[in-house]
Amino acid sequence: QVPSEADYPKNHLGQPIVQLIELGAVTDPVTGERFEGLELDGSAIITVTQKKTMVKTVVPGRKGTVKELIAQDDAAIRIRGVLLGKDGEPPIREVEALNRLKDLHNAVPVTCELLNALNIHALVIEQVAIADRPGFASLKTFDLQAISDDPEELVL
Repeated sequence: QVPSEADYPKNHLGQPIVQLIELGAVTDPVTGERFEGLELDGSAIITVTQKKTMVKTVVPGRKGTVKELIAQDDAAIRIRGVLLGKDGEPPIREVEALNRLKDLHNAVPVTCELLNALNIHALVIEQVAIADRPGFASLKTFDLQAISDDPEELVL
């Protein structure tokens, strides 16, 4: 059965949140600082790019190349959206949380239907951009760029 619009929670604008993005809490192993996590509502747009690393060899007298798959690259993830403050106030807490993300020295757990379906459960944040929207004091846009991470435990 397909859920109806009424089955989904609503964001600040009253729109249904179809895909919630939760960035989980972590403690930075270098500074000891705690990131308490952040929820981004369903207005965010997620783009996932996945590439293969391969060697292409030209064989004389043959059309095309011979391909040898070496590995699967990390997925590149881009999340773009808006942060909306409550009661006309700027979204300061959310802006501060996004800013702290870029300073972390470890991966952040992520819960999101799309990302988890692609077997992405942790992100390393590479870049965070936050911008004002002229005429909208309570609204900030963000553009978060990250790569997927598969935590490896080294056994010595």
